[in-house]
Amino acid sequence: MVSRSEVDLLDIRQEYKRMYGRSLYTDITVRKDMYKWCTSNSERVGWGGGQSHPALSIV
Repeated sequence: MVSRSEVDLLDIRQEYKRMYGRSLYTDITVRKDMYKWCTSNSERVGWGGGQSHPALSIV
């Protein structure tokens, strides 16, 4: 038996790919990697106390 949320998620994934030409999974993975890189480098570049890059504040 397939739950309603599983069906909805498949629809969302298909529509995302149709609209943006890439998979939702890929975009989420890239964003997570960017966030990790920016937060791990924040001390080195002077953003201070574990803060992330300002451009990633929407994450």
